[in-house]
Formats: sequence, structure tokens, C-alpha cells
Amino acid sequence: MIWSTWRQHRPEALAAAAVLAGMASLLAFAAAQGAISRDVGSVLSTFVVIALGVLPALAGMFLGAPLLARDLEQGTYRLVWTQGTTRGRWLAAKLVFALAVVVPAAALLGVLTAALVTIPQETLSNGTTMDAVPIWNYFDVSGPALAGYVVFAFALGVAAGAVVGRTYPAMALTLVVYAAVRIFVVALVRPNYLPPLRLQLDTFQAFPRPPGRHDPLYLYSTYQTMSGQTLSDQQVMRLLGGQADQPTSLASHGILSWVSYQPGDRWWAFQSIEAAIFAGLAALFVGLTVYWVSRRLA
Repeated sequence: MIWSTWRQHRPEALAAAAVLAGMASLLAFAAAQGAISRDVGSVLSTFVVIALGVLPALAGMFLGAPLLARDLEQGTYRLVWTQGTTRGRWLAAKLVFALAVVVPAAALLGVLTAALVTIPQETLSNGTTMDAVPIWNYFDVSGPALAGYVVFAFALGVAAGAVVGRTYPAMALTLVVYAAVRIFVVALVRPNYLPPLRLQLDTFQAFPRPPGRHDPLYLYSTYQTMSGQTLSDQQVMRLLGGQADQPTSLASHGILSWVSYQPGDRWWAFQSIEAAIFAGLAALFVGLTVYWVSRRLA
């Protein structure tokens, strides 16, 4: 059964291998050109971020969604089941083959990107050592989190294909659900993996970089009176009366500015948490696929 699955899905496997090799080559070239650096606005850096950013969605759409949907759409699964192959064996062969390709590829890509982002360092004129790469800018396209996205998108695509039973609608559903989950996690879940730290400012100034090698992740800022009342930006400007450019204007008006941030040394912890979340979601979708094929598929 594994051999027949290989023959059926060989083009997809070879395409996945080619994409992985291409991404590895692109990363190596970008690193050699210095694109994986603080110059995140360069054309090559932007291209790398976009390519890695869309990769999980493409894996879900073009590898995951057609895995079962194609057989269901064409009805070939019924022929296989009438030739002595049970539903469980048919599904297991499909999943084992596909996951044997996707999981190692995703893990390798995660290792490569994490190494490129976190290892380089530079020494400033004052002797301080810091990251040569702003690691939070590359959070979504590197490390264990990227591997988790790929596996999640693939499992989502397989489940969508099993439930919908048609290739193109399953691909579209995969893209929509994947994008929705990612946006939800980035906007509402990730900032709260660990309680953020707060830094008090008494003047209008740029967010000072905390000591240490790693850049922090800036979250948001709030204004408060000395009594703890929260103020909006408009209220602050009215209270200052046009003195916002004065260094002591906040303190002299009894206003404090609080900046909430995640320190850079939590990057790996956040990567691990997010990878675990998406691995768990992937397991849920694999379970949904097994249930649907075993109990609901006619």
C-alpha cells in the first residue's frame, strides 16, 4: 500500500523536495549577501520573508488538501476498499507517507532558519554584543514555529479534503482557515504567552532598548496619571498644551508613560510555545480526518 501511495503521490513528493532545496539555497544565498540582517527592508530580505511566509499555506493547499480529496472526488477509494484494503490501512498509508515527507522537511527548514536568525552577532562601538538580526521580525518565518505552521497547514488540508471531498474547494477552505487561525494567534494569543514586562517613561522618548543581546518585542504603551487613571493620547496632548516636545513635559504634568514589552530572551520560549500550539492543532485535525474516514465516509 505504501508503494502504491508513493507511485500516486510521487510528483507531489518530488515537488516538495525541490521546493525545500530551493528554499535552502535561497536562505544560503540571502545569508551570504547579508540579507538576513538588520536591513529587513531590502528587496532580498523581503523576498525571503514572503517566500517563507506563504510556504506553510502552500503546503496545506497543494500537499494536504489533494491527498484524500483527489481519491474521494474521483471515486477511486471505493475500488481500493473492494480489493481487500481496509479504510484504516488506506488512510494510514496515505498519512504515514505524507507525514514522512512533510515533518522532516519542516523540521529541517525550522533548524536552518533558526540558525540564520539567532546565531549571528555583532559588537557595537561600546563593546556591547547584540543580535545581528532583529529576531522578532523573523519570528513567523523561522525556527520551531515555522515547522509547526507547515505541519498544521498540511494536517488542516488533509482534514479539509476528507470532509469536503473535492480538491479545489478543500484548497480554498484550507487557505481561509489557516489564515484565520494565524491572524488570531498573532493578534490575541502570542503577546500573552508570558506576562509582559513594563517599563516606565516620564518623558516623550523612543522606547529604550533594554540591556542584553536580544531585541525586545514592543507591544503597546499606555498613559496614566499619578493616581493610576488611564489617559488616551488625545487627553495627554490636551493636558500638555503643546509641550509634547519638552523633555520633562510628562513628569511636570503628573503623567507617566508605561511601555509593555516581551524581552528578547523569551524568543525561544515563545517559539516553543507556538510550535506546540500548532502541533496540537495538527494532531486534532489528524484525529478529525481519522474519525471522518472511519465513521462518516460512505
